[in-house]
Amino acid sequence: MLKALFLAVCLTWVTSYVPGTATQIELHGIHELKDKTVALAVANFNQRSSIHAYKELDTLNTTATATVTGTFVKVTFTIKETNCNKLGYQPDRCQHKGNGRVFYCVACFAYRAMEEESAAEFTDCVPRHPPTKGRANQQQQRCETVKRAIPDRYRPGEISIMAGLPSLDHNKGILREDVLNAS
Repeated sequence: MLKALFLAVCLTWVTSYVPGTATQIELHGIHELKDKTVALAVANFNQRSSIHAYKELDTLNTTATATVTGTFVKVTFTIKETNCNKLGYQPDRCQHKGNGRVFYCVACFAYRAMEEESAAEFTDCVPRHPPTKGRANQQQQRCETVKRAIPDRYRPGEISIMAGLPSLDHNKGILREDVLNAS
């Protein structure tokens, strides 16, 4: 337990203070973000689809990059047409059609730390796998754009702002009156 805590502190320090560092990690929280990313991507696809709703068939690959400032998630997965209408779609009640269309999807989502919604997102689904080389290059470029929505390191001053000079008494916090009197 103590060793795990030490490693977590070291990881936090490295990603906070060493420019450009990010760690490929696979933790419980990343799995939740993967599930959330796929659910949002399928919902986005269903908004654009014709009559029938689509549902996740299989996850092919997941990568995540986490830093102190946020997490980038890229998921490659398949979706298949269901027997349900997209209006009032409830995934738990829908079954994949035996002869339903299958799409191969890439979803890239950037989640800023401490925020529920994604800061940037990209989803692309094609009816063939693998996508053409040109399409794969476009997907990669769009995912890189999404990834840039998460700063790669903590930069002091961008997130926190100091209101005034620190007190000479280290046991005392900074008060607004101290800042006004110091001016």
